[in-house]
Amino acid sequence: MKKWAVEIIWITGNIGLVLKRFFDWAAMACAPCPPGERCPPCQTEFMSQFWIYMTIFNALIVLVLIIKFRFLQENRSDQHAS
Repeated sequence: MKKWAVEIIWITGNIGLVLKRFFDWAAMACAPCPPGERCPPCQTEFMSQFWIYMTIFNALIVLVLIIKFRFLQENRSDQHAS
């Protein structure tokens, strides 16, 4: 794996999720609410779950980074021991 591959995936993924949310918001056409009635939230399924997607994606990336840095530390200690 390249040195910065995970970081590039992390940044690209976050930007992609934010752009997807923005484009969903921009393309959404909400119907006007009838007077005196409660309006349902005007959002897509993706928008309603946006923070869950962001949390899961970022948690997975942090997990991968922890594994990556542990692996790098083990390789460095093995090289110094040799």
